Amino acid sequence: MEFDSYPGMVNTRGYTAKQAFKSVDKGWRHLVRVALKYKPVDVRIIQVKEKFGTLRIYFEPYDPAYNVVTNTLNAVSGFICEWCGNIGSLDKRYMYMLTLCPSCKILRTQKKEEMYKDSDVVI
Repeated sequence: MEFDSYPGMVNTRGYTAKQAFKSVDKGWRHLVRVALKYKPVDVRIIQVKEKFGTLRIYFEPYDPAYNVVTNTLNAVSGFICEWCGNIGSLDKRYMYMLTLCPSCKILRTQKKEEMYKDSDVVI
């Protein structure tokens, strides 16, 4: 297999529920729960992550019905705060995008300001 030269890069056994839940912040864990609930027995989840501010769930082998589930969760995650689970929107202000509610956006700004308060970096 082409991935054999990259040990650890691909999880050939699939994610456990614990690994899947730990891959996202608290606000999206209910979405992961839905993905696990509707996962066909013969499908393995190989990666769960945030990418470009939305939830991504990669699986194999391909299953068209489960693909609808994961694509729907991807779309819905763009309106749910990753941190707390409230209604959110995409925050593109910094180096990477996150879907956050207004309160968590303020918290993110405060964290960034604190992180860079003694530097010349303009945020």
